[in-house]
Amino acid sequence: MRGKVASLAVLLMLAPIAARADVKPNAICTDGMVLQQKAKVHVWGTADKGEKVTITFRDKETSAHGDDKGTWIVTLESGAPAARCR
Repeated sequence: MRGKVASLAVLLMLAPIAARADVKPNAICTDGMVLQQKAKVHVWGTADKGEKVTITFRDKETSAHGDDKGTWIVTLESGAPAARCR
């Protein structure tokens, strides 16, 4: 009986880990990347099928969903250069 209770406890502790999805941007799409000014910029990566991915850049949000292969892509407007480094 103790073995069943211990097994159930371990499964319950691991359930949130299994349910968590990992949204991952492509390796070149990271903090500190340099963008061409006044251009359309593509940001892409992987996520679970159908999972919503929201990218926020300069207070503007753009969303996409993971496709059948688990990939997503959004297009952002880079805008004018920043007045100061961010």
